Amino acid sequence: MTLTSNSLSLSPQSVVDSFSKGSFYNFAFTMDNKIAIFHPTGIFDNIKYLEFRDDLIKSVTEEKKEIALLDFTGITFMDSAGLGSLVLLLKAVRSHGAKMVLCHVNEQVQMLFELTNMDKVFEIFPTQADFFAHRGAKS
Repeated sequence: MTLTSNSLSLSPQSVVDSFSKGSFYNFAFTMDNKIAIFHPTGIFDNIKYLEFRDDLIKSVTEEKKEIALLDFTGITFMDSAGLGSLVLLLKAVRSHGAKMVLCHVNEQVQMLFELTNMDKVFEIFPTQADFFAHRGAKS
């Protein structure tokens, strides 16, 4: 069974709650309650980043999530300011002992990561299913 939220297909193996946060993103928690999944949409720049930063940080600080998974299915473009904001977010998440991973990165965003060597800094999976398979294999 697949749960669909705002036309985005969420991972069938673990989503129990989904909360809509305006038009920029939505997020869900997994059944093991260790992962927060975020679905940003549109153009990822520093302005859009500000719209969900606090919720993502709250998920790893107050809610004690171990992993923040950013599913970029809905991202159409990311500029250098967005990349810089993403790096700041990664540093903040890591400073709280959590991990941030990405999936469903489109070709333009992947190229930006590769040109800046950020593909070596960020853990990127083709799909949510690949992330969960990788995570399951490590358990």
